[in-house]
Amino acid sequence: MRIRKATIRDLPIIQRIVKRELYLPIPGFHWHIKRNIAENIRGSQHFVAVKKGDIVGIIGFIFSKECSAIEMLAVVRRARGRGVGQQLVKFARRTARLRGNKLLTVCSFYEYRAEDFYRKAGFQLLSKPGIFNGHKYHRFVTALT
Repeated sequence: MRIRKATIRDLPIIQRIVKRELYLPIPGFHWHIKRNIAENIRGSQHFVAVKKGDIVGIIGFIFSKECSAIEMLAVVRRARGRGVGQQLVKFARRTARLRGNKLLTVCSFYEYRAEDFYRKAGFQLLSKPGIFNGHKYHRFVTALT
C-alpha cells in the first residue's frame, strides 16, 4: 500500500467514500461536499491510500503552526482490519512532525465508534467531549516525539 497526495481526478472516489463511510445527517456536515473536497485537494490537505490501484482509504488534514489535526479519516469497508487506518495515522504523525508540529489532534463523532481505534493508535482521549450541532464528538491528542 502507498499513500499519496490526492488529485482532482480522485475527487469522485473521495466523495463516494466519505458519503459511504463518514456521512452523518448533521446540519453543517460538509466533508462530502464536492467544493469542500476540491478545495482541500488543491490545498494539499487530502491524501489517499492506494492498494493494487484502488483507493482504500483517505485522510484529510488541517495544518497550523502549533499542531496538525486529522480532519477526516476513512477506510473502505472491504479494507478494514488490515492496517490501512493505522498506516494513515502513521503517515499523519510523520507529516505533522515534518511540519515541525509537537501535537497531532483528531475529533471523531460518537456515532463512528472509533475511540478504541484512536487509543490503539497512541492518542489520548481528552476528558470533555465536543458538541457540533447537537452531536457529541471525542477529542484526541498525541504528542509527536
